[in-house]
Amino acid sequence: MSKVLKVSKSFKPICLSKSFIVFVFLLLFQLNFCRLEVLAGDNIVVSVKPESNFVMVGEVFTVNVNIANVPSDGLFALRFRLYYDNTTLEGVSISPNATAPMEPPDHFMIPGTHWPPGTWEKGGLYILAEGTGVWQEEGYASLALILTGVEPGHTGGGLLATIVFKAKSPGNSTLSISDLYLSSPYSGVYRNVEVFDSFVVVASLVVSPDLNSDGEVDIVDVAIVAKAYESYPEHPRWNPIADVNKDDIIDIIDIAIIARNFGKTV
Repeated sequence: MSKVLKVSKSFKPICLSKSFIVFVFLLLFQLNFCRLEVLAGDNIVVSVKPESNFVMVGEVFTVNVNIANVPSDGLFALRFRLYYDNTTLEGVSISPNATAPMEPPDHFMIPGTHWPPGTWEKGGLYILAEGTGVWQEEGYASLALILTGVEPGHTGGGLLATIVFKAKSPGNSTLSISDLYLSSPYSGVYRNVEVFDSFVVVASLVVSPDLNSDGEVDIVDVAIVAKAYESYPEHPRWNPIADVNKDDIIDIIDIAIIARNFGKTV
């Protein structure tokens, strides 16, 4: 699912804590108090990549937010929210964050990764605690950060953040980027950034995926489901054994459950 975000929406009002004021001061200082210039972001892509689009109830999994094609002006500050269905998923954590700004160790905004080795002193990285974390009741995870000091804007692409989720209950959840803000070091705000959202399907295992009861989940079990695909009670190809999650339809979720357990002995 692709979309183009033209305007960055504002966060809801929050208390102006000391760290928030510091964050704003740093941002204004780095932008030299200049009027923000709108930069063409037509080639920048932000994408949501779940570890798997299909998970089982109780499973813990990760979702990466990636960026690509950042131009030569570079990326210096960013903010985003990732919205999800909080009845289906439980947000556990987001990295980087204020207590672990350098985790994961390969994330795109780590200072010192965009100078030729040994040529310049690296700058710093400031993560806004109030704008970074998981808000389960509201159903979103968010990240807000800015580079500091001599650190240049980062170009190219890589991992922006990793969010850990736990599947709570059966259902579908979109994983949607919103409130996106990307800035260069030179007072430029990128617009028309292309965003690819994603989704996760959560299923519960009602019956054994070993449909023919031979002790192994294999191609025979896949074939049983495939033969009854898109059938329902009273349909001529209906086979209740193939309805793994017992929702009265043989669909991609039943095939995914078999695929998820493929090769296992039961």
